Amino acid sequence: PARGRIMEKLAYFVLKDATTPGAALARPLREHVAPALLADAHVRGLTLEIPDLADDPRVTDAHLTGRGREIGAAVFVWLDTVDRRGIVEEALAGLGTGLAGYLVTESVVQPYAARDWADGEPSPGVTQLVTFSQPSGLPDETFFERWHGRISQLSFALHPTRRCYVRNVVARVLTPG
Repeated sequence: PARGRIMEKLAYFVLKDATTPGAALARPLREHVAPALLADAHVRGLTLEIPDLADDPRVTDAHLTGRGREIGAAVFVWLDTVDRRGIVEEALAGLGTGLAGYLVTESVVQPYAARDWADGEPSPGVTQLVTFSQPSGLPDETFFERWHGRISQLSFALHPTRRCYVRNVVARVLTPG
């Protein structure tokens, strides 16, 4: 995304049947969705995360908890205003079995030290995507202290070769259901 501009970040999860390979969405996302979105003047940035390792037989249900096998792709889009989200939802319409969209606040806890790959090329390394909800009855202060203060710090010890760490907090839900 462009630096120095106030933008809104939208996170969309393209859902799929648990038995459909995540890689099945890769081609339409790269060849149709990405070019359509990047051609729009209101789109300031785009990141696609396609879970190709989720199709690896070495990845078990212990690795993909919750609804992990149902996430076919994560699409992150930066717009000048969330009011323009229709262009994103239109581009993603018809992919997978559903769409879950959120307006999020982004914290770049650990930025890439250097970007050494071209736009449109996969970033090096492995992307780990974790989604979770705030437990019912847990006060915001406690939830964020545990997540930001403890879990985020623990992740540095668990993943010492990690190249980047981005944390998103849902501000509001954009799609029904």
